[in-house]
Amino acid sequence: MLLLRSVLIHIALIAPTVVVGQQQFPPPITEDCDPCLLVEDGAALSTACQNLNPIVAQIVAKDSACARDWDAFCLLKYNDCYNQACGPSRQGLINNIASDGTFGRAVNRTQILSDCPETEAPSSHPTQSSTASPSGSPSSHPSLRPSDGPSLHPSSSPTISPTPAPSPSPSTPFPTVDPECQGRPWVITFLYNGGDCAQSYNQQARQEFDCTDADGSLGPPTTAGEESYITAVPRGGGGHGGSKSRSGTDKSEKSKSESGTVFFAGTVPVGEKYTLNADRVFDKLAAEMTLTIYDEEGGNLLQVVNVHLSCSQPLILFDKYGASEVTQWVETDGRIVSLRESGVVTGVYEEDLGITDSF
Repeated sequence: MLLLRSVLIHIALIAPTVVVGQQQFPPPITEDCDPCLLVEDGAALSTACQNLNPIVAQIVAKDSACARDWDAFCLLKYNDCYNQACGPSRQGLINNIASDGTFGRAVNRTQILSDCPETEAPSSHPTQSSTASPSGSPSSHPSLRPSDGPSLHPSSSPTISPTPAPSPSPSTPFPTVDPECQGRPWVITFLYNGGDCAQSYNQQARQEFDCTDADGSLGPPTTAGEESYITAVPRGGGGHGGSKSRSGTDKSEKSKSESGTVFFAGTVPVGEKYTLNADRVFDKLAAEMTLTIYDEEGGNLLQVVNVHLSCSQPLILFDKYGASEVTQWVETDGRIVSLRESGVVTGVYEEDLGITDSF
């Protein structure tokens, strides 16, 4: 990788540049600002290129994931969407990066081109140049108001037909690959939407999924930023931190006696995400999981959700289980299903699992 970086930098320094108007193309490349390399810290690259390369800022604005990791997707979007911005002499190396991909699988460059940042629309007709010098003495009276009717002598031939209408906007970034689970989930991320059980939308059987709002409760809050306390434990494993029912009964002793394995426990604002087994302490998620939501740690119970996570029941991206919506998961074989700006990224990767406990 170090050798590849050295070769790329050397080629960048000798690549020809062309000045068009006030813009230099390809944009200048320096050791700190080189979008044609894979960079783990996308934010640092964006900062280094802020005053040198506006293309990087455009890509980061459209796909925030590039601000965290300038990966093959971001690099190819920079090169392919901007007329080989890495320069003709680097295209062989760019092709090698595209073949290797992100998860050992070649990147679909046609899909990259279909999701390029939009360019500004051209004006409907050219603006007319102003006269080179002021006209002669002005007339003594203002010019007559033009007539509303057509001119007396139309041109001998019709005007050129307008260009075709722009292509329709791309569809919402719904998965273009199979968004269903294929193996046992290891890590799963939910978006906390708040709200009651009525919004649930999934294909799990009633025996495996149920959602209950606490008596007298309208469900968890829905105001963005309002916080709730959420726990995720094996079904029948109790909560974490205790709670009180709406009638005021203290349930903390029951929670303490049943608590054990905890996949998540923490405060989550509405509109933010939370992840079960985020530290990957356990080698897989519990097949039957209970998500419990309180108004605060040790506070009033708002909602209890039982959901099946072994993949023997349907688990699909964007499924809603009460106040929580599935946005990503990693399976035990390394397959990732995750929403990105350009679609869903799936793949297999190798990693030292570092398992310290088994469920």
